[in-house]
Amino acid sequence: MSFIEKFFGYFPDEYGSLEYFSDGLGHGFMDIRHLIWIIIAIIIPIVLIKLSKNHKDKVTLFCKIVLAFMFIQRLTNQVVRSVLMIENPFWRAIFPIHLCSIMVYLLPIVVLFNLKKIKKPVYYLSLLGGIITIIDGDYFSSLFLPFGVFEGTFAHTVLATIPIVLMYNEKERF
Repeated sequence: MSFIEKFFGYFPDEYGSLEYFSDGLGHGFMDIRHLIWIIIAIIIPIVLIKLSKNHKDKVTLFCKIVLAFMFIQRLTNQVVRSVLMIENPFWRAIFPIHLCSIMVYLLPIVVLFNLKKIKKPVYYLSLLGGIITIIDGDYFSSLFLPFGVFEGTFAHTVLATIPIVLMYNEKERF
């Protein structure tokens, strides 16, 4: 099986659902990659906040670009999953039902359109979902990391870090 097949492919699990490739050789929560992810998720907001002290507008613009990228990337992924009928039922790919799946779409909309009335709750819910997932570490059950792992770790890192930076830049304290 080629790298591309393993990286982007979907394979049936024991229940017949299609999932990303997994070899089952990872160490889950105790995997060193999980620890590295936690450290990176701590370093990102610290670095961005330090940069914000002298370049607030540029850091805010960077955060908006990252949020827009996350939105477009997740939307594209979900549309592809729907078209290929990977989700069963197919509407699960279109309508997110998990907190983080909703926040991946809602956080960029709130930030890019400056929806002040729901900004704080969306920031807090994004932080909650992102941080809990980072702590959980369930992405590392396989030695081989397919596309879904990179997409998921990116999205949850953004959900856990960008609201902190934006709250700092907007002087909205916890």
